[in-house]
Amino acid sequence: MKYENWSFYYNKIMGDSDQSCKQYFHNKWIAFLDSITMPYKNALQLRIGSHLRPLLVYWGKALGSANEDDLLSEDILELVY
Repeated sequence: MKYENWSFYYNKIMGDSDQSCKQYFHNKWIAFLDSITMPYKNALQLRIGSHLRPLLVYWGKALGSANEDDLLSEDILELVY
């Protein structure tokens, strides 16, 4: 991780754009919940549940990576989902 460029990582992981890691996971999770049948489909706890684990994985990848492009690779995004 290039520490002088921390805002890049913050925006890619925590940003509100559809291309951020946080939004990618959230969108995939909601789509998964929409695809299953009742009673879990509308479970509020699942819909707003913990997104901490995916964020920890993304931050760990950012801290351990020398290349900014690795952060948004399909491998890491799919690993979390």
